[in-house]
Amino acid sequence: MHKPTSSNTKPNVTWGGVTVILAVLPALIYIAGFWRIHFAPVSLWTGLAAAVVGNVMFAPSMIRTAQRDIDVGMNATLPRGARFPWRDRLMLHAVVGLVFFGWMMSAIWLCARLVAPPLTERVFRVEDVNQCTRSCLECTYSASIVLRFETMTTWICAEDVRPRLREGELILVRGYFHPLMIRIDSVLRAPDKPAGGRCLITSTP
Repeated sequence: MHKPTSSNTKPNVTWGGVTVILAVLPALIYIAGFWRIHFAPVSLWTGLAAAVVGNVMFAPSMIRTAQRDIDVGMNATLPRGARFPWRDRLMLHAVVGLVFFGWMMSAIWLCARLVAPPLTERVFRVEDVNQCTRSCLECTYSASIVLRFETMTTWICAEDVRPRLREGELILVRGYFHPLMIRIDSVLRAPDKPAGGRCLITSTP
């Protein structure tokens, strides 16, 4: 966002690299578990709140530091006395928000894992199916179900289900259903009759 030219260059560049890593690392964790981890609405709102708080607390001081570097002639691209560009201000706010949102979601994920409920099997009705041909994020065949606490339609990976699912069929989702997050362990076609001793919780009327 700004390029200092004084002896402070190395620390600032290092800090910039650390900031990028902090912003990108949670995103990589999320992408790696895209088809298995589904956050509840309250978790997503908590992440957004963390992004807002982070911007209020840290972005103004970072902007003042950048403007001070410009005022004393430490910026390689802007002359002394120029204003810190609005484009860079918006980029800074976006990066700060991404860092706080990503790490709040990572903290929620960790808390949910530490107090994970027992492995549960639930039956859901398939609302729709989709065959992916490009940009598939490691899944070429997905099914849409009302997964998140019976309030939100969610696409889940159904590649391992054979034969292919059809709209209206029932599927068996095995996973950890925590109030903050759902982690899917496997997706199977629901049996016509539950196996002996198996308790199935259905989300359909």
